[in-house]
Amino acid sequence: MAEESSGEQHYLVPSHLETQQSIGPFPARFLMPTLYAGVFLGIPLGYTAWQATNGLLPPTIGAALLPPLLISPYTAWWLKPPAEHGTFAALRFVKRTYRAQLPTSPATPVAIYRMPTINLETASDEARHQARAQWGAILNGLTHPIKIVIRGRPLTTLPVVEALRNHPLEVARDLGAWFESELAQHSLIDRDRLLVVPAQNESELAFRTTALEKALRQAHLEASRVPAEDVPLLRTLTWNPQATEARDGPEVMEEGTTEVQADGWWTRAYALGQFPAAILTNWASPLFAGDEALDIAIDVVPQNETYVKAWVVDVKIRQLETSNPSAARMVALEQLTDLRYALEHRYTKPFNVAVTVLVRGSSRQDVRKRSRKTEDYVKTLGGKLHNLRWEQGDGLLQLDPVRTKPMTGRTHLVDTRTVSRTYPWSDGYLQLPNGVPWGNAGNRPCIFTPYVSTSKGPHMSWYGATNAGKGMGFHILTSRLHLVKGIRIFGIDQDEQHEHCGRFLEYLGGRKLTPRDARDAREIVLHRDDGVVILDLSEVDEAHVGAIFAAWTNVIKQHMLAHPGRSIVFVDEAITVSEDPAGERAMRQAVQRSRHWGQSFHVLTQRPSSWFGTAVGRAVQGNCDAWWCGAQQPRELAEVADALELSADEKGMVRRAGIGTGLLVSGLRRVWLDLFDRLSAREHAAFHSDPVVEAEPIPIRKEGVS
Repeated sequence: MAEESSGEQHYLVPSHLETQQSIGPFPARFLMPTLYAGVFLGIPLGYTAWQATNGLLPPTIGAALLPPLLISPYTAWWLKPPAEHGTFAALRFVKRTYRAQLPTSPATPVAIYRMPTINLETASDEARHQARAQWGAILNGLTHPIKIVIRGRPLTTLPVVEALRNHPLEVARDLGAWFESELAQHSLIDRDRLLVVPAQNESELAFRTTALEKALRQAHLEASRVPAEDVPLLRTLTWNPQATEARDGPEVMEEGTTEVQADGWWTRAYALGQFPAAILTNWASPLFAGDEALDIAIDVVPQNETYVKAWVVDVKIRQLETSNPSAARMVALEQLTDLRYALEHRYTKPFNVAVTVLVRGSSRQDVRKRSRKTEDYVKTLGGKLHNLRWEQGDGLLQLDPVRTKPMTGRTHLVDTRTVSRTYPWSDGYLQLPNGVPWGNAGNRPCIFTPYVSTSKGPHMSWYGATNAGKGMGFHILTSRLHLVKGIRIFGIDQDEQHEHCGRFLEYLGGRKLTPRDARDAREIVLHRDDGVVILDLSEVDEAHVGAIFAAWTNVIKQHMLAHPGRSIVFVDEAITVSEDPAGERAMRQAVQRSRHWGQSFHVLTQRPSSWFGTAVGRAVQGNCDAWWCGAQQPRELAEVADALELSADEKGMVRRAGIGTGLLVSGLRRVWLDLFDRLSAREHAAFHSDPVVEAEPIPIRKEGVS
């Protein structure tokens, strides 16, 4: 959730739109039923009692008050939904108890999109405002309902685990076993975010989806449409998260008043009964992207603007203008007047919004424990959840993506500004297609690869002070890309302790070469099966490093053209290489052209301010769509923050970063990545940078010996 220290001001939710009408000081819902019951039923009954008791006053008064007392439960104006809603829900529950009803397939077509996410947790105020404005513009353009479904599932496996389990190399199989144990020990969550568009027929659906896809692209939300053949299984996952085959409904469903057991899973459904009084952008992130695996459905239904202006907003304004003056009246009148102008100028639109929250557990006790935790979440945010008593079955099925109508009596009349701040596409995780697990972000494994189809190029920069975890993170990522995806690794190592061509190289079974000058480098012959080759330049004069690197990159280029595929070429302490004109030209060519032969160029430096001060440093950063920024020296932080355009929150997080934690950027996605202790024991032994020093023991000087 956005911090209060940010520059964004709280937005007051227009809760006055749902205020009941009143007659003088009395709510109309209380006065009218009581008055009608008293006049048309109470007076005749009281008169009859008067006649029957020969004028006894107590029986007469009791008889006259009996009808209003009987109807009094239905005059509770503060209840939402009203009391009669509960009565009808209970009757429907009893009907379902004696006559089991399973959900049916939808009669109208729908289009379902799997939505990407952006991280608003650490974003700047400008980025939050832009995301909110873009989503608000999409909402303002809607002429039809939409449904948003967010599904949270405990993560128990990863696609790469199976590939590593059958890998021919022992180190890869060992890594796969470690992944399995980690997933079993830690409560990691996988989330799927869906946007559903309903229609009456196929032609109307095509028109709506064309317009919506264009609006999403303009907002940089690259949604992917779910194939029609995958929709039945997607529906089945509503009641059985582990289903592998599609079904029209739960095989076994036992509905209670406060819980449902469907196909062995216990669930409890809630409706959002009250929005917080004041909200910020992304206020609902503890629900949408928190540490609890929840399923959430948001039904958004546009309302007729003319009707809302004339029969809701204007009526409320007139009521407040004629009521007794008070501070609350002044605030409400100011809020409604502002809303009226916004509606008139079409800055905002009215919507009926229903939010359904589903808590899932392995047993009744488990689901109740998780439910209490979820209620506390919403209470802390300033909202309120209503348990769907008598309606648990309907609440569960409301998470079905093809059920696009909100539950009766569970909607709130709000405006675009409220819906856009309830931003559903924010999450602190990053899972890229064809990536490998690399640390954790947003309570989930980060699945990362520099090879992203929508990026400018597969290049990456690494910025971090000594002991920030830069080298460890680089080794974890590149080794896993090599073992899982077969990506080749080439680079140079200038470190006297052989950070890259020591234990890391031995772990991957690669080759170490020790050229003395550029001539030696040009004569290197790479073999077709070379997976990892690193040059040891620790004993080479710094004046020759740039020329050697230039010759080495040309050898790699010829090798990649002869044996197409993907490779990573890295250079540590890039400042040293850039000081030589040949090395500078080689780095510039690598970052500008090497993507054409499948090369991902990686630059590592612990002096980013000096690096950004060079022309080649700025050129490399400008062509890198991915970079990692760990802990920085205090004197470096200000320049790094300016060069990387860090927000105030991001700058603060980098300032407080520990070993192995840092900001990871991939295109427009920014996440906080935790790499500390996110590797196997075998990886740690191979990747850690602690020096291994074997010193001779100092002899003890004996007395009397000169």
